[in-house]
This record gives sequence, C-alpha cells and structure tokens, in this order.
Amino acid sequence: AWFAGAMVSIIFCGLLAGTIAGGFLCNRHGRRMPILVTYGGITMFLVASFMSPDILLLITAKFMLGVSLGFGVPAANAIVCESCPATHRSNVYCMTMVLFSLGQMYSAVVIWMMSPNIDDDELHWRGMLALATLLPLVLFCFSYFFLLESPHWLLMMHRFSEAKAVVYAMARYKGSIPDR
Repeated sequence: AWFAGAMVSIIFCGLLAGTIAGGFLCNRHGRRMPILVTYGGITMFLVASFMSPDILLLITAKFMLGVSLGFGVPAANAIVCESCPATHRSNVYCMTMVLFSLGQMYSAVVIWMMSPNIDDDELHWRGMLALATLLPLVLFCFSYFFLLESPHWLLMMHRFSEAKAVVYAMARYKGSIPDR
C-alpha cells in the first residue's frame, strides 16, 4: 500500500512541477509546442514506465510522466480562452474537464479489460501501461497535424503574418471562406 501511494504521489509532484514550468514556457514559446511536448512526453514516459527494469527508473519515469501531464495544462487553458468566442468560452473550458474525465474512464476501461475482477494477482501493470500509451500517441499525431498556434499569442509576439495565416486557416476549417 505504501509503494502504491508513493507511485501516485510522485506523479502529482511531477504534475506540480510541470504545470509551473509549462506556464512560463507557454508564454515564451506559444501554446502549440507545450501541448505537443505534453502528448509526446506522456507517450515516452508511459513507455519508459512499462519498460523500467527497476524501482528507481520506474519512480523517475512516473515523476516525468507527471511533469509531462502538467506541462500542457497552462497552454491548453490559454489556447481555449484565446481561441473561443466569449459566448462559448465557459462551455468549451468545461468540456476540457469532461475530456480529462473521459481520459480517466479510458484508463479504467483498460484496467477492466485486463482484469475484469480487478484482482491484484492478475493485474498486468506493464500491459495496462502499454495500452494506456495508445491514446496520447493518437492525440499527439492529431495535434501535430491539426492544432494551430494561438493567433492571440502570435499577435502578442508581433508575428502578424503568422497570426493572419492561422485565422485564415481557422476560417477555412469553419467553412466561412472557400478553399483556394
């Protein structure tokens, strides 16, 4: 029980560190990069967790998993606030919390699929972590190809032509203007 508690606690310590670092870096490097780093980091440190041969590497991987989880939180919150119309902002922000809950449900389904009776003797934690790696990997791929930088942040950085291109791309996604 002490070991299990330590594993969860170390993730939350990493989450705190990652959120603090992510807040500073999303103001310096934009919103897109921290979100991509988050998905890539989650994938990488989940793989490192299920491949870790000893406890020290497992604890380190879990801490870095927490850092990765927290790193994208400020950027995700900022991009939601900067990209949504004020009339829909609170609903979209609330949906991010719903999506977090769906991610937790995904983890619960993985556990249930691997051990329907949730029996400690048949929990295959390495297999569970391997299955859990699929969702952040898929989200990384989608984000890499479809997530645009925040035009608000680009304007604040005086990158006007890039901001114009992002707004134009958003309008094309929405169908407000025809493709060229």
